[in-house]
Amino acid sequence: MEALILYTAMLCSHPAISEVCSNPLNETAGEFIEIHNDSTDAVDVAGYSVTDGDALDEILPWSGVFPQSGVETETTIIPAGGFAVLLEEGYTADPWLTFPEGTVILSTGDYAICNGLAASSDPLTLYKSTGSSQNDVVSSFGTPVQSDDWHECDDDGLDSIPFDPGEELSIGRYPLNSPDSEGFWFAGEPTPGQAPEAPPDTFFIVIDSLLMSNTDPVPGSSVLLTAIVSCWGTVSPDTGEVVLFLDVDGDSIPQLEEVLYSYPAWNLVPGETDTLEVFFTAPETGWYPAVCSAPGTSVRIHFSTGGGINPIVTEVMANPLIEDQEEFIEVFYPGPG
Repeated sequence: MEALILYTAMLCSHPAISEVCSNPLNETAGEFIEIHNDSTDAVDVAGYSVTDGDALDEILPWSGVFPQSGVETETTIIPAGGFAVLLEEGYTADPWLTFPEGTVILSTGDYAICNGLAASSDPLTLYKSTGSSQNDVVSSFGTPVQSDDWHECDDDGLDSIPFDPGEELSIGRYPLNSPDSEGFWFAGEPTPGQAPEAPPDTFFIVIDSLLMSNTDPVPGSSVLLTAIVSCWGTVSPDTGEVVLFLDVDGDSIPQLEEVLYSYPAWNLVPGETDTLEVFFTAPETGWYPAVCSAPGTSVRIHFSTGGGINPIVTEVMANPLIEDQEEFIEVFYPGPG
């Protein structure tokens, strides 16, 4: 049995929503969205737009007087590695933030970001200047519904983000190039125009995909099983393993004789993706689950060898006393797998 580890770094090469403040003390003028340019080139966000699912705002340069010196106005160009902050027009009446020198200040062109951000229910979708379909999305916050109609890009309800961090607190993405997913958004003091302070140590492992070179192999033939695994958070796990195994007994636990390959989870690096590959010999004719398990998550593929063995109907109850509730069919799977 042989195993091969390949390495691929995950890099963000476009502007990304990196911080959101939906619940400032002055909610009519103090909300902001921070955009980070993680690429090695300057990016012009002229004509980009943002939606919370209720309104769509075009991003504009800040025009006119701004109550802090040292920031960049009258431009939509975010330098390489730089930050821009999108503010409401009314911000100047009640300024409450301090921006690092060089921060690009952007505008919504009116007195609200979208329709006014609701902390616990408004995700955000950032579009490039070409339109507002899914092909135009460059970043998101809060896992909005993926729809080509921006009116439908509201909270998908599948996780706890967006959430209300508390008054005058914001929600920041960490690491800055991490995906829009639970485990990467943290509440804290606002840090507009700069990277957030590191939150408490966390790790979050995602099995991006599990693939087989043949899902109906001939028994005894060689099969390649590939798992693509990403590590996110702030630290590597200190225990556990990423395990590739055939779950022959169906208990979801890798027994010693079922393990094809294991890799120490502490070798996973936050912000990076590993590709784990192992060749194995296809077992006798039957149905089997191939599984990749890691701390906190697992993914499986069901496959057959030699066409598989069909389950058998072994008992039928068609005439019970209560016919609308007590009928049953018994099915037996002789195995293997």
